[in-house]
Amino acid sequence: MKIIKEDIESLGLNKTYSEIVRLGSIDLERKLSIPKGRGQVILVGARPGMGKSSFALDLVRSFVFIENKSAIYFSFELLSKDLSKRLISQSSGVSYKKLAHSELSNKDLKDMSEGIFKLKNLPIYIEDSHGMDIKQMMKSMIEVSHGEELGMIVIDYLQLVPGSDRLRILKQIADEVKIPIIVLSQLGRTVELREDKKPILEDLKEREEVYKYSDCILFLYRKGFYEQNKSTLKSAELIIAKNDNGDTGTINLKWSSNTLSFFGHCYE
Repeated sequence: MKIIKEDIESLGLNKTYSEIVRLGSIDLERKLSIPKGRGQVILVGARPGMGKSSFALDLVRSFVFIENKSAIYFSFELLSKDLSKRLISQSSGVSYKKLAHSELSNKDLKDMSEGIFKLKNLPIYIEDSHGMDIKQMMKSMIEVSHGEELGMIVIDYLQLVPGSDRLRILKQIADEVKIPIIVLSQLGRTVELREDKKPILEDLKEREEVYKYSDCILFLYRKGFYEQNKSTLKSAELIIAKNDNGDTGTINLKWSSNTLSFFGHCYE
């Protein structure tokens, strides 16, 4: 039998800042209020080209640096070497295009070396997951957790994960391992048919399952993706459409097409 004090404490209504998952932004952390030690599925939806993978890498890099825990990134689309280049670009400020084409000046090489130095001791594991099912992913999770304290998992992206009931199973895993799982998801083409192209819940593929098993649903939106206007090219919005832990609403970010990263949420 529990006294009411224990139930009140378990609800986390008096969460202090140290009791929520750190993501690199005070605004984002407080609005999402993801409790430590509790499994969460955080779905990040967007149309192709909006920067889902870049946003996830920003989160992972900040989380691992701040929390001093490991993260594993399952990529079903991009190769690990491409994601590593993005991380180096984000960390160093060197243009991703220059890195991709090896067109580096002496200053770029110096900056790149400093960026690599920041990254090399961070326990970020990238798994090229093409064709990998959830059972195989769990095996990789177990391998990482034997040597490190696993703190975050990223799935990039949901529609490429083989099998059925994927989100339900991922929610079960999150509850068992008691860590956040960031699940990226492509949105349907209905977005493109509207004048207002800001994503809404109705744009989700497999909407009922996604809504049922996601603790948080976030949408990335960049107006400059649709309008080639200098005033909007760098603006971005993170729309919190569902949040079982805290507030909904919008967080303003800045997009860098140079380093494929979102600013306004990273401490660095």
